[in-house]
Amino acid sequence: MFLEDVNSEFSESIRTLRTLLVAKFQKNKSILVSSTYSGEGKTTISLNTALAFSKIGKVLLIETDIRRPSVLSKTSQADEAPKHGFSDLIQGGDIKLSDCIMKLPGSEMEVMTSGTRRSDLTDLTTVKKLKAFFDVLKIHYDYVIVDTPPIQPVSDTLFISQATDHNLLIVRSNVTKILGVKSVLKKLSNVQVKIDGLIFNDLDTSKASYYGYYQYGGYYNKYKSYS
Repeated sequence: MFLEDVNSEFSESIRTLRTLLVAKFQKNKSILVSSTYSGEGKTTISLNTALAFSKIGKVLLIETDIRRPSVLSKTSQADEAPKHGFSDLIQGGDIKLSDCIMKLPGSEMEVMTSGTRRSDLTDLTTVKKLKAFFDVLKIHYDYVIVDTPPIQPVSDTLFISQATDHNLLIVRSNVTKILGVKSVLKKLSNVQVKIDGLIFNDLDTSKASYYGYYQYGGYYNKYKSYS
C-alpha cells in the first residue's frame, strides 16, 4: 500500500509514524509490533512501516509468527521466499543468515520469513539467545522490525518482547476492546516488559473530531498542483 500510492492518506500516516519513531528511538534497535488479537492490522503496519524505513536506511523485517505466517501473503512474492527462516536460524545448526533473507522486489527492504518450524517458540530457544540473535542483526541493519503473533491467543510474543529494544501495540478503531488492551498490558508487565507506544489503526479521519483532515488534505493537494 505504501509503495502503490505514495500520496494516499495511509502512506502519509505511515510517514508520520516513521518520523515519530526516528525521533523517539535510536538507530540499530529492534522494534516489535504486535496486537491484542489477529485482524487488528499489525502485519500491515509492520510491512508498510518497514518499507517507509527502507527509504532512509537499511531495514530488515522479521516474521516471527511461526504458527500462522502471513507477511508475504500481503505481497506477490510468496513463491520466492527462502526455504529457511527465523525459526530455523534460532534453533541453531548449519543454516546461514544469508540463506534466510530475501529482498522484497521493488524496494530496498529485506525480509526474513518465519521458516519451517511450526511449534511453540519457547521450545526452540531462550530469551538470552534470542536477544543475542537480534543484537547480531542490529550490527548489519539500521532498523530491525519484528512482526509478531497477537498476544492474547499465544505466548510467543510475551517471550519475544523480552528480547527486543522497543515494543509497540496496534489498536484498531472500533475493533480492539479496552479490556483486551488492559489484559495485554498486564501480561507484558508480568514479564517485566513495557509498551513504548500504541499505534491507532483504521481511524475514521472524516469526522470533525480529527481536525478536519480532508479539508486540510484538499488544501495540500491544491498546493501540490501549483508547486
